[in-house]
Amino acid sequence: MTRDHFLIHFVIKGCGVFQTERKTYTISEGQCFIIFPNSPAGYKADEKNPWSYSWIGFNGPDLMNTFSSWGLTADSPVLTFDESCRAFYYIDEIIENQNNYPGSQWRIMGNLLKIIGELERFATSDNPTDIDDHIRKSLLFIEKNYTQPIGVSDIVSDVCLERSYFSNLFKNKMGKNPRDYLQKYRMSKAMDLLISTSYSIEIVARSVGFKDPLHFSRNFKKYTGNTPTEFRKKRH
Repeated sequence: MTRDHFLIHFVIKGCGVFQTERKTYTISEGQCFIIFPNSPAGYKADEKNPWSYSWIGFNGPDLMNTFSSWGLTADSPVLTFDESCRAFYYIDEIIENQNNYPGSQWRIMGNLLKIIGELERFATSDNPTDIDDHIRKSLLFIEKNYTQPIGVSDIVSDVCLERSYFSNLFKNKMGKNPRDYLQKYRMSKAMDLLISTSYSIEIVARSVGFKDPLHFSRNFKKYTGNTPTEFRKKRH
């Protein structure tokens, strides 16, 4: 399907697949994709973790050249944004101003220019490659969720990649497989808590994602060579 205007989607949650004439992209939370005028494209939400997004269509005589100067083309239409992105708010304001009140068309125009400004901000920053971006997302997921009983399957679901492919990708980039990296991250946080607090072993275990303190203690000793209690005594 082709369109006579630009169409951009900012993915807020979940993931899916976006396909251009030549490439297929796995899109997840924190990414946006642009469908260019007269360029065949299609997209579909993931069945297990369907996306939700904000979208807007627009046009302009110089936009094609402008986007191209930022590295955005019909074959490279995906970029990553972060929590500072305000495009969602500008889209909401455009919707609110879709009326015939005096000045509403200028407010719409202003917000559209702000959205394009957000595209420029993230397109011209030092964005990682697609591969690096999936790794970045997985590291962010671990950072936000290590206190919960998550595993590799949860990380894979968040980044929307096939498990074995992601594991190889992660190990090549980080030097450890996802399971070992998650374990190292949790043990590092546990050591910090054992040194800096007087929390019980049970509380420390739960604080780093272990429901069973005995399971935590076995993993901790395997990782450090000491039980949590021994480690705390030596450091104190």
